[in-house]
Amino acid sequence: ERKTILVVPRNDGGKGKIGVELGVYQRYPPVQALRKSVAYNIQIVRQMFQVFGKIFDRKLSAKSALAGPLEIARQSGEAARAGFKTLLYMMGFISISIAILNLLPIPILDGGQITILAIETLVRRDLPMRFKEVVTQIGFVMILSLMAVVLWFDIEKRLPQKKAAEDPGGKAPVSATPSA
Repeated sequence: ERKTILVVPRNDGGKGKIGVELGVYQRYPPVQALRKSVAYNIQIVRQMFQVFGKIFDRKLSAKSALAGPLEIARQSGEAARAGFKTLLYMMGFISISIAILNLLPIPILDGGQITILAIETLVRRDLPMRFKEVVTQIGFVMILSLMAVVLWFDIEKRLPQKKAAEDPGGKAPVSATPSA
């Protein structure tokens, strides 16, 4: 049976889009679905650490790789408009990202507490309380700094980009400073 559907494309940056995407989805039995899910999440974690490595090797800009609350809200809105499945994937990605961040050995986070407990186990005594307080304060400052940086990145992404003045002759601008 043939059906005719009236479609009105929306203007998306000068391109007409009708909101159709091609996707192949596979259903699995519960045990196999769990295995596939674990494998997929491990793949995401590996990719996240690869991104961290590229940031530290300066092969990737932290500004382009990290997202703060404004960017997360924007991307969540896009995911919601794309459909429930996309939004669900986004929520899962954010959850994994927060879990990884929480397990990093930053003193105020769980990973930092685990690190302190591991050190205490190795030296077979409690570390001085004053030391733990200072380390926790340093961790707090690190987290606040990270929050400030990613928020700044988010704000910068929304600022109008300055375009370099174009030289019609294709030459670099010449300095007008007289030489003495």
